Amino acid sequence: YNRWGGEVFQLKEEALNDSTLGWNGTLSNDRTRATGVFIWVAEIEYVDGVIESKTGTVTLVAQN
Repeated sequence: YNRWGGEVFQLKEEALNDSTLGWNGTLSNDRTRATGVFIWVAEIEYVDGVIESKTGTVTLVAQN
């Protein structure tokens, strides 16, 4: 999510630890990389049915 609460990426029901999946830092309508601080939220459901929520931030810095 961006600082205004807008979703910039979503991934559902995918395998964990696959480096080809995930956000590459581009915005959905834009080919340029986004610069700023973004919030991430993950909801993980384990095989025993337990659901765990995790949150954090990632900072993207412009690359020339």
